[in-house]
Amino acid sequence: MVICSPLGIAETKEAMALNFWQEFDIVFWQTLPFAGFWCYLIGSQLGPVNWNNVLAFSVLLSAGNAYHYAYRVSKPKTTF
Repeated sequence: MVICSPLGIAETKEAMALNFWQEFDIVFWQTLPFAGFWCYLIGSQLGPVNWNNVLAFSVLLSAGNAYHYAYRVSKPKTTF
């Protein structure tokens, strides 16, 4: 069943369903460039930049943020 939203975009049950890994993937790739930029900027203020450390820390930071957001969005809602 296709539902038309006020914006004219077709929304299906599949597209509207919350999926943990889909949310994780979207947030991870959206935040990775920003995490890399800020890790580089802070690292360059502390001394010579080691790109392996910048890449590793930005991936960990982005993955942690993506996991937290995806878990919060996709967890089942309880009615208490």
